[in-house]
Amino acid sequence: MLTKAWSASLWLAWLLGYPSHLERTYEADAEVARIMCLVVGSEERERSVGRALISAVEDWTRRRGAEAIMLTTHERRTGAHEFYRRMGYDRTGYRFYKELE
Repeated sequence: MLTKAWSASLWLAWLLGYPSHLERTYEADAEVARIMCLVVGSEERERSVGRALISAVEDWTRRRGAEAIMLTTHERRTGAHEFYRRMGYDRTGYRFYKELE
């Protein structure tokens, strides 16, 4: 059974990270789910909340017939990069950003 703290953390992370739609992208030329933001607190990481969320997103994506999942993470989040690699995700490119004046 989930503790209240774990349940609340899981719910918040779900709200932040669950894909709301599928899209066709030029990167994959396929229907994909896109995770734009997934943040899990340090205590919840020890409880495998991130693994549960990614697994749920993968199941959600498969049920809708999509072929892949793309996600975005900041370059400074090296721990997250290792987590995604362990979950079977590959780094496929770079994203560039510019603030406009």
